[in-house]
Amino acid sequence: MSAKTILFHVESLLGSGHSRRIDLIARACQEMGMHPWLATGHPWQDAANPLPYPLIPLPAGNVVDGNFSHMLDADGHLVDAVWWQHRAAMLRERIEAIRPAALVIEGFPFARRRFRQEILGLIGQVKSLRPTALIVSSIRDILQPRSPEREEAAQVWLQYFDRVLVHGDPQFIPLSTSCGFASKIESCCFYTGWVTPPTTESSTDQQGTNIGLRGKGEVIVSTGGGAVGAELLSVIAEAKGLSRHLRDVTWRVLVGHRGQTIKPGTGIIVEPVRADFSTLLANCRVSISQAGYNTVADLVTANAHAVLVPFEGSGEQEQLLRANRLAELGRATVVRETALTATNLAAAVDRADRLPQSAPLAIDRAGANKTATLLRSWLES
Repeated sequence: MSAKTILFHVESLLGSGHSRRIDLIARACQEMGMHPWLATGHPWQDAANPLPYPLIPLPAGNVVDGNFSHMLDADGHLVDAVWWQHRAAMLRERIEAIRPAALVIEGFPFARRRFRQEILGLIGQVKSLRPTALIVSSIRDILQPRSPEREEAAQVWLQYFDRVLVHGDPQFIPLSTSCGFASKIESCCFYTGWVTPPTTESSTDQQGTNIGLRGKGEVIVSTGGGAVGAELLSVIAEAKGLSRHLRDVTWRVLVGHRGQTIKPGTGIIVEPVRADFSTLLANCRVSISQAGYNTVADLVTANAHAVLVPFEGSGEQEQLLRANRLAELGRATVVRETALTATNLAAAVDRADRLPQSAPLAIDRAGANKTATLLRSWLES
C-alpha cells in the first residue's frame, strides 16, 4: 500500500460523536491526497452522505445505559470471547493487505479500555508489517480524570504511541485541566482545534423557503444519538409550562434514533435530528442539550444561548467540565443531572434567555483540516 495509507480505528459505544469526528478527519485526509481506511463497528446508514473511502466493517457493540456496565452485540446479547475473536480475525486479514503507514486510534489509551487487547494486538500487527508505521492517539479536548487508569494510560502511551492529536483549543480548555500527566507528553501533543463539519447549507430549501428563518425564536431541544437523555426528555413538556418567558414559544425537540420518546404537550414539535441543525441553533432563543464535544462545538459555532444538562453517569466529569467552562464565559446555564426537575429546567431556560448577547467566541474550529495537515507532514518527513 501507499506510504500515505492511514488506518483509523474508532468505536462509538454511546452515541455517534466519536465516529462523526473521525469521519470528518478521514475525509479531510482523502482530500489532501492520503488514503484513509476506517475500521469500526459503528453502523453507517447515511445514504445521503456515504463514506468516500474504504470501510472495514467490524461486529458492532454498544451499551444500553450511561454506566457502561454491559456491552452488547448487534443482537442484544452480551459480547463474548467469540465476538472479540471474530473482530480480531477480520482486522488481521485486512491489515495484512493494507499495511498502513499510520494508525490513528480514537480515544485509546485514555479511553476505550474495553478494547485494550484488540488495539494492542492491532498495533503489534501494524508494526510487524511496517516497523516505521506512525502510531497516533486521537482524543477530545477533555479526558475523564480517573487517577489510577490515567497513570496506566500514560505508561501504555509512552510504550506504544508516537503522537497525540488533541482535538480542542487550549484557549478554551487545555488538556492539563483534565490530564495530570499532560506535561509528560507535552512535546508529542498537537492541538488541532475543534473538529466540526463545514457549513454547507444553502439559503433556501427545495420549495424556495428562506432557510435562515428556520427555528427563529424557538427553544431547540436535542439529546444526540446515544442511549442517554431520557430523563431530560421526560421533563420537557412540564418545564415548558413552567417557564415564565418561553412557555408561549415553540419548543422543537429533536430525538435520536434509539427509541427516545417525550411526553406530548401544547406547542411542542417532536421530530428526528435534522440536517439543518446548525441553522436551528443559530436562530433559536435557547438551546437545551447535554454538553458533549460535538454539541458544545455546534453551540459555540451558532453563538446560541444554552441550557446544558451534562451527562454524569458512572462518575463522568467530561461534560460537566465543558459545561461549566461555557457557563464561566457567560454562554450557558447548567443543570446537574441530580438536580434535573421540570422546575429547575424551566428556571434555567429563563436565565439562559436573559444572558447578554456576546460576540462569537474566538475558538479554532478547523480541526479536521489541521489534523490532516499534521498527518500528511508526519508521513512525508
